[in-house]
Amino acid sequence: MDAPKPPRRRLRLWQLITGGLLALVIMLVAFAFILRASGAAELTRTIADLTARGYPMTVEALRAGAVDGDPLVQEAYERWRASRSGKKNDFSEVAFGPTWFGWIDRGQPVPQNLLDLIAAHAAEFADLRTAIRTGRLRVGSSAQLRKMLQDEVFASPDLLNLREAALFLRASALAGDQQAFADLLGLVDAFSPMRGGLDAGIESVLTAEMNRTAVELETLGRLTGPTADDWLARRPRLRSQYAEALRWDCAMTKFWTDHAGRFPAPSAGASTWSWPFEMIGSMPAVCNEWIFCDADMAANYRIQADLSDWLLGRGRPLVSPARWWLSTTGRFPTQQLVMMMDMYITAEAEHRSRHVAVLIRREAIRQGSLPRDNADVFANKECGGWLEGGESAYWLAYERLSPTRFRIAVEPKRPVPVILAGLPKGPEWFDAAKPGAITHSALGQPADKALRLSLKGANTELVVPDFPPKQVPSVPGLPKPMPPAPEKP
Repeated sequence: MDAPKPPRRRLRLWQLITGGLLALVIMLVAFAFILRASGAAELTRTIADLTARGYPMTVEALRAGAVDGDPLVQEAYERWRASRSGKKNDFSEVAFGPTWFGWIDRGQPVPQNLLDLIAAHAAEFADLRTAIRTGRLRVGSSAQLRKMLQDEVFASPDLLNLREAALFLRASALAGDQQAFADLLGLVDAFSPMRGGLDAGIESVLTAEMNRTAVELETLGRLTGPTADDWLARRPRLRSQYAEALRWDCAMTKFWTDHAGRFPAPSAGASTWSWPFEMIGSMPAVCNEWIFCDADMAANYRIQADLSDWLLGRGRPLVSPARWWLSTTGRFPTQQLVMMMDMYITAEAEHRSRHVAVLIRREAIRQGSLPRDNADVFANKECGGWLEGGESAYWLAYERLSPTRFRIAVEPKRPVPVILAGLPKGPEWFDAAKPGAITHSALGQPADKALRLSLKGANTELVVPDFPPKQVPSVPGLPKPMPPAPEKP
């Protein structure tokens, strides 16, 4: 007789659920490892590609690009930086007040309190001005790169002190110091060669102060001599500088990533009992970063490299939303690159606006009248080229406001630079379809007749001295003709 078969064992519901969850976890872990391995392989390929394209992606290449400034000059600069420790930025605090620089716009004499402030701070900036006049001063990352590589400590460029120095030199130049504007040009030149995005940002701030000072000096009739020729000959270079900065930012990002931990450390002061809970709370971010960090870094490197090449005319920008707006972990927010591109392209438009305004004013004084319209400016070989835009630059336009007043502004009817037009709409703080330079263009707005000059963003509004009346030749024996009627606005 056959033995009875044991009853068939049925899996209970909780066992099925547990088994299913375990299988799902195993699949997810395996998938995470696959994604991480794929990202690591992509990062390796990207670094090899950038190295082949000449990017300094190794420590040796970074060291080779370090700039060794003159030791005595750099010592004088560091001495000045040390002397600024703990001091107030008086010129930065009053820079936007009408009492300090508004006198130029309104045709008033130099305020005595501004002269007193300049005299009180003259000794404070003496070491810096001495270093600038040697022509060998280097500021920013280019001068600190070797020290950063050696000490593995990030040294941030000194924005506040350098901007304070630029404002001091601007005030001094407007108050009559003939050497101050040359020193301001030398301070801007000290950022070359470019070695980082922060450097490019600071240089754009100093360049704006330099251009504003030049226009103000032109209004005062004191933009003359070799320094004026130096400034007028300066073509826009912010885009090329930013392209170089992107190259070095790729390399520096890799350097700091290789020398810094990728996982969050316990917060300062965390107790023995609390830090495990902090780590548990941060596990989703840690896992996300562990899986996607290499892929994000690879995408970030390629985006920066493509932007750099495009700025130098070596290719076209990316248009894929998946690559432009990739920010899986938030560690590499590439949206900021787009915002920075808009900022630097706008800064370049401002640079061109200031230069062409001075050129038009000088030409009008020579000819005895302002150009009639935009076409007249384009016909002038010396002025027309400054208005031209293109794929990587805004178009500027000339607007005659009266017989003695004109404006230069961004042309809103022209296409925006392709680097902005080809992008998808970003977060709320950035709209690629309507960049700030277009939104704030003053073209078509009423003239600001209360001021002799108005400098707002890329808008430049200037007046020229009253032109002498045109002489009409008389014919002997006939009554002297009446002078021509004033020209209508």
